[in-house]
Amino acid sequence: MSTALDISDCGDAAVRVTCRTTDREQAWHVVHALSGWLDERRHDHHLRGAIATYDAVLVEFDAALTDHDAVRGLVRAAVAGSRPRSIRAPLSTRITRRHSPKGSGYTPG
Repeated sequence: MSTALDISDCGDAAVRVTCRTTDREQAWHVVHALSGWLDERRHDHHLRGAIATYDAVLVEFDAALTDHDAVRGLVRAAVAGSRPRSIRAPLSTRITRRHSPKGSGYTPG
């Protein structure tokens, strides 16, 4: 089963990570594990929080201390490196960056 994580900027101080898969349960497990992993490290990386939904995580950060690039890098590190077992999706997992108009906070999938 293929799983993809799309990362898009969401305003000036957040990124949204969306799990693209046909398996809803897998998406739920992936985003909640990622959210927990990020939340545990929030103080080290200037994150305000990681809020999971059914298929996405909103990662809010302190824009005075970090930026979108650093947070996207942290998400990539979570997926590629030391991460909870449930984030370890099949080898077909890929991460893409979706561009959104500045300040819109919305990117069509």
